[in-house]
Amino acid sequence: MSAVLGIIILFVYQYFANNLYDKIDRQLRNLADAAAHSLPTLKANPHHYQTPRMLDNDGDLDIQWQDIQQQQQTVEWFDANGELLAQSGKKIPKIPLVKTDIVAQVQKLGHSQSDLDNSVYKDYDNLRFLTIPVYLASYINDQKSPQKSLIGYVRVSESGEEIEEELERLLWALGWGGLLAVFLSSMGGWWLVKQTLQPVEQNYEQMRQFTADASHELRSPLTVIKTSVDVIRSHPERIHSADVQKMNAIAQAIEQMSHLVEDLLFMARFDNTEVSDLHSHKLLFSPSELLEDLVEGLEPQIQAKNITLQTNINEPQLEQTNIYGDPQQIRRLLMNLLENAIAYTPKSGEIRLMLLADQEFLEIKITDTGIGIAHDDLAHVFERFWRADRARTKRSGGSGLGLSIAQAIAKRHSTVINVSSEIGLGSSFSVKFPYK
Repeated sequence: MSAVLGIIILFVYQYFANNLYDKIDRQLRNLADAAAHSLPTLKANPHHYQTPRMLDNDGDLDIQWQDIQQQQQTVEWFDANGELLAQSGKKIPKIPLVKTDIVAQVQKLGHSQSDLDNSVYKDYDNLRFLTIPVYLASYINDQKSPQKSLIGYVRVSESGEEIEEELERLLWALGWGGLLAVFLSSMGGWWLVKQTLQPVEQNYEQMRQFTADASHELRSPLTVIKTSVDVIRSHPERIHSADVQKMNAIAQAIEQMSHLVEDLLFMARFDNTEVSDLHSHKLLFSPSELLEDLVEGLEPQIQAKNITLQTNINEPQLEQTNIYGDPQQIRRLLMNLLENAIAYTPKSGEIRLMLLADQEFLEIKITDTGIGIAHDDLAHVFERFWRADRARTKRSGGSGLGLSIAQAIAKRHSTVINVSSEIGLGSSFSVKFPYK
């Protein structure tokens, strides 16, 4: 937008500048033609125009055009050798007559008069001037065509100060006009974008509200179904042997649905939570104690897959180190990372949980020996419902929102989760918090 506007301003400025200079050139052409008629008289009487002649005492030169002003225009007459014969006007150019190009053009009879005229327009010291040769036509030996002889030159000039002032005012006007146009177009664009995005924002808000309401409403029937299934499973003698596997599948599906509903409800509430509300729940707490509780709660899942868990979270120098944040949200962040590592680490695999510290930050790092993530997929791992391998969805039993929730919590605490991974070697997730 700015580039296009700049090109338009440049075009308008150049157009008006060319028109103004063309106007001066036409005035100089008329003045030079008028003054050329006086050159034979001046050659005969060099003192004839030593003082300017006036008509009607109106300040105009004594020629047939009455709009030539002495204050702005100057006329000089020269002989064929370039010697000054007379001059009229106030601002006389302090430069000698440069006749080399003019004489060369005169000697080349093949050149047209327009070519000759165009070759002698000059600019000097804020003056625009024109020099033309003057010829005297004479007939020799009854020739049908006259013989032209050079008798001198006429140089006329006009000050360009008024044009420069006009162009400067034009440039200022174009500049301020351009800024105003950019401002108005920016405001108009902002208004249009706002009007365009308003339906999108409304639809997003309605979708978010629907997700929250649907998740909330689904909790009650899922709870009833889960309770009923648990009651039935608590009396295995009442279940036909052929239906045991079906009941287990139902219980697993209900558990998966419950996790999905809870995650959707959390994301809906989390998206609608202001940062100021988040700060009201922040406090100092020990990450070592939080990690110990997490490991203890996940012990059954770890043992079920015969996974070796190596921890380094009880270093003496870290036991008294606290971080500032919402302990419930950070607990969920770390829970999601650990559950993700357990889900994608094969049986008899290994997970390492480390708590590291430097001069400014505490780093919690979780490394596994799972299936790994392709390099091209690393940028997508925190997207909602994204899976590198769609076939793993049912096998892992997750909702597809765990890492998205973890990253959202990290961003609310002014940090991010870093991930590195290689196919077949495993993955490493780490998050840093400033400690107190």
